[in-house]
Amino acid sequence: MPSGCEAHFTVSYTQKNGCLKLTDKSATNHNHPLNADLYAHYPKHRKLTETEEKTITEYIQCEPTNSGLLNTVQQKFGKAWTLSDLKNFKQKGMFSV
Repeated sequence: MPSGCEAHFTVSYTQKNGCLKLTDKSATNHNHPLNADLYAHYPKHRKLTETEEKTITEYIQCEPTNSGLLNTVQQKFGKAWTLSDLKNFKQKGMFSV
């Protein structure tokens, strides 16, 4: 765990009804803030799928502003892209930055 957080819970799966059941939540104290915005900014949640990358690549050909492109990624895909993500994407595709 990158933050050293020791909070954890246990779930079990039952084939009978195909449900997950919370069986233990004894360690629920976190040593970090619990915040959906922070979670959305984790790299794995900002990564685009291949289909999303193709869409953005086509959009870049129209030479949008950086802020317009960031807004498009947020609105179309719900990803909290940063300016660094955009610059890295453009560099990877060898677009003008």
